Amino acid sequence: MQASGVYTFKVTTNGESFECTIGEPLQGYNNVVTLDVSNRKFTPGKYLFRSVLLVSIRVLLTLLLEGIIFWFFRFRQKRSWFIFLANNLVTQGALNFWLNIGSSLMSRYFIFSLIIGEVFVFAAELIAFPIFIEEHKRAVS
Repeated sequence: MQASGVYTFKVTTNGESFECTIGEPLQGYNNVVTLDVSNRKFTPGKYLFRSVLLVSIRVLLTLLLEGIIFWFFRFRQKRSWFIFLANNLVTQGALNFWLNIGSSLMSRYFIFSLIIGEVFVFAAELIAFPIFIEEHKRAVS
C-alpha cells in the first residue's frame, strides 16, 4: 500500500455489505486501523483491547515457559515462586511498557527493541534470583 493512496474496502458481515475508506494518509509502515462495524468506518490507531490482549498473551506465555524451567530446576518453595512471579511481573511489565511507548523508529525495528529489552530482563533476573531466592544456596559451615 502506498502512504499517499486512498483505499476503499468492501466489508461483508452478517449478510450485509458496505464500503469503508481509509481517509487519512498512512504512515508508510506498520499501520494499524480498527474497523468499527456499527459506525461503518475505519479508525486509525490501535484499539486498547488489542494492546491489552497482546501484552497479556506475551506475559502469560513468558510465565508459562519460565515457570516450566523454574520447576525443572527443582524450585518448590512458595517463597521462591512468589519471588519468581513478582520479578517476572515487574520486568515483563516494564518491558511491555517500554515496547508500547516506543517511537516510530522503535516500531520499525520492533524485534531489535525486544531483544535489547530482554537482555535487561535477563540481567534483572540474574541479579534478583540469587539475592532473594534461598532454596538452593549452599550451607555455610
